[in-house]
Amino acid sequence: MRCESRWLQASRNQLSSEPSLIWEGFHLVATDEYDPNQDLINLEGPKIKAMPITLLVVEDHPVVRMGLQMLVESASDIDIVGESDTATKAIELAHSLKPDVVLMDIGLPDGSGIKTTEEIKERYPEMVVVALTIHEDREYVERMISVGANGYVSKRAAPEELLKAIRKGVQGRVSVHPGEKT
Repeated sequence: MRCESRWLQASRNQLSSEPSLIWEGFHLVATDEYDPNQDLINLEGPKIKAMPITLLVVEDHPVVRMGLQMLVESASDIDIVGESDTATKAIELAHSLKPDVVLMDIGLPDGSGIKTTEEIKERYPEMVVVALTIHEDREYVERMISVGANGYVSKRAAPEELLKAIRKGVQGRVSVHPGEKT
């Protein structure tokens, strides 16, 4: 995996003895001790390695899952580590895989994506959940955000909007795709 830039400018106060940074969607994790006197970190060197965002896809429609696979394959900083077509399996996979991000459909055959999101966030508050749904009403957006979702994207959104929402979620930012109904 190649990064567009070989160097990352990092200020001394951004890193601690156990640094973990976000850079263009990649998790940067220290593999050796960090020298606080060093301002530039070589991304290809032994001190830091880039780790892609791990994604669990929760979607009951096979054709949508296949489209998501093709989209994510085009993004070098995101890897799908699991797929689920039910709420029950989503909770099990969130537990066993511990992905960085769960991409959650709201309408699932055995339960609500809202309730599933709530359960995942209660167990794993650091896990990012981004809703991908046909529901564009403000009520759904507010309910998902209120149970801890980090993003909400309409299935009518451009593919890049979904990738942006995933990356923003990992960066600790909430992303709501424009176009919700009021």
